[in-house]
Amino acid sequence: MPPEILSKMESDETLSTASKRKAEESDDESDEEVWEEVVAVSGSADAETMPPGNEGIEVTVAGIESAKPPPRVRQVKITKELREIRLAMHQTHLMLLTRAAVLRNGWANDPLLQATALSVLAPKIEKRSKSAKQSQKATLQSNLVETWLRVFRTEHSVVASPAADGEPFLSLENGVSPEMIIEAISSEKSRPLFKNHQNACAILFAALARAWGFRVRLVAALFPVPLSFANTALAPCYRPHASIETMESEKDFDFDSLVASGSQDAESTPPKKNKRRKLKAAVAPREEDALKLWVQLFSQSTDEWNNLDPCALLDDDSIDPSNVTLAPTTFEMPASAPDQQQLAYVLACNEDGTIKDVSKMFSTRWASRISKVRPQGEADIEWWRMCVWLGSGDRNASKGEVIEDAAIKKAPESESMPTRLDGFKNNAIYALKRHLNQSEIIYPEGIEHSIGNFKGELVYPRRNVREVLNAINWRKRGRQIKEGESPMKTVKARVSTLARKREIEADRINNEGSGGAEENGLFAEWQTEEITPEALANGKIPKNRFGNFEILHPNMLPDWGAHVNVTGAAAVARKLKLDYVPVMTGFEHHKGRATPVISGVMVLKENKLVLKEAIEEDQRNAQVKAAQQKSKRCLQNWKKLIEKALIVSDLNEKYLS
Repeated sequence: MPPEILSKMESDETLSTASKRKAEESDDESDEEVWEEVVAVSGSADAETMPPGNEGIEVTVAGIESAKPPPRVRQVKITKELREIRLAMHQTHLMLLTRAAVLRNGWANDPLLQATALSVLAPKIEKRSKSAKQSQKATLQSNLVETWLRVFRTEHSVVASPAADGEPFLSLENGVSPEMIIEAISSEKSRPLFKNHQNACAILFAALARAWGFRVRLVAALFPVPLSFANTALAPCYRPHASIETMESEKDFDFDSLVASGSQDAESTPPKKNKRRKLKAAVAPREEDALKLWVQLFSQSTDEWNNLDPCALLDDDSIDPSNVTLAPTTFEMPASAPDQQQLAYVLACNEDGTIKDVSKMFSTRWASRISKVRPQGEADIEWWRMCVWLGSGDRNASKGEVIEDAAIKKAPESESMPTRLDGFKNNAIYALKRHLNQSEIIYPEGIEHSIGNFKGELVYPRRNVREVLNAINWRKRGRQIKEGESPMKTVKARVSTLARKREIEADRINNEGSGGAEENGLFAEWQTEEITPEALANGKIPKNRFGNFEILHPNMLPDWGAHVNVTGAAAVARKLKLDYVPVMTGFEHHKGRATPVISGVMVLKENKLVLKEAIEEDQRNAQVKAAQQKSKRCLQNWKKLIEKALIVSDLNEKYLS
């Protein structure tokens, strides 16, 4: 084919693709739904959904190598159902990770593991303590850490390869277990490989410390599925890779076995260029990507827990084994890290199997960053609090635990002011006026009540943000507006029903277009008082203009009345000629109309017992009547069946004989 035709075909394809992309972008911008960008891996869904006969045109030019296209980013509509499913996945994954952390904490109490660790390390601890002079003798905790470094640290870099003499090497890529740790520490050649496995180091160190009599906790950082659908919220090891298609094309190369074995055999590996490209895409997630462990040693002198990462000590060659200090370790990830890698859930597992949420102690950006990774709903917050409470046990809190609980509550208060604008939104400590919603105000307001300034805008403490509601919503909470109170804030009235629209339009016409009828006054809680139920009017139950009695809150139930919420109560009260009024407990909104919800009747308190007895008798009579009607209907059906059977029999005898 001539080059001119080829170039024309390529330009036409480029123009058509650009026009389609431009049309898709314009459609996305005009839609008001929530969309998030995800990476679509080529060769999977698009190829299956393409109709037959529309495979496209492929042009191949000899001598020119076709480049692999980058991963395509497409937008996906996020519905309410998808968010509920993601929340269920998040909570389920969180419970499984909590169970895994408790299970690994129990492994540190394994008698065989503790005995094996003592047989390896205990003699060296005693030798070190006896050889040191009395004036230079370190604390027992320092001796424990020092011996840990001397046994498991090596001066040379560790290569994860099988031992030359055929002994099993440490392979914990798919998780850890007590048996694997015991087998690994029993061999001196496998001990240096512990520096590649943080969780195995933490479990072994906790087992050794508990066997030696130390008070130690196993701390677990949990990384469940993030709530966000964006690919940037996932940890890098869980994100889809564009080079997966290249891996699958070479069926003869098993890369997973190569990573697991650490083999460097050149005869079984592909060319170096292809190996490096597939190494980046084929690395499977490790256990530490979902569950990360370290330990805490309790200090009797300060009544505090000292954080210690045994694996990090092995990686840091600058630490002097003869002079180890147990300073707190900073485990916090940077704010730019994905949501899944943030320390949003950190549990401290005690030796008796109980757990404690210490997440706030490991974050300096709890209010501005970390708390937003967790679910924000009150029911979801209460769910996680209940889960931790169930695992905390019934034991009495010690003096150190009381001090720690107070420190956990005060930890977010010492958080510094955010340096970015988005850090103030939904912040639990700081607030800006621009981030308030329609039902919030700042009170008291002014420069004298602010605590800072951010780019010329006053910063207020979150406790100054107050909720304001209209009279109807306060009435639903059992409160009413005090006389003479002026609204703290005026907003445009929300129109949710057709009747309300007509009412606002009529008020606007009557007010000669002033617009005051469309405004809705909002009041603060200190401008309200508990609602007072209406009194009897000449011995009769009061009604509203629709003939109902409103009970939107338990405070609206009067002392003189009784609410009988039983089906058929109005009919029975009408038969007994009792004074009653239907009770309206709320509204149901559907297609622009608000329908009142009627639940039972309101009667005088002295008529409550009489009405209930009459309702029970009426229900019994209704059941007897229903049984009689059912029996009568059954007899009628049998009669019809027998008559039809006789007719069929007569017809068969008359015409078939």
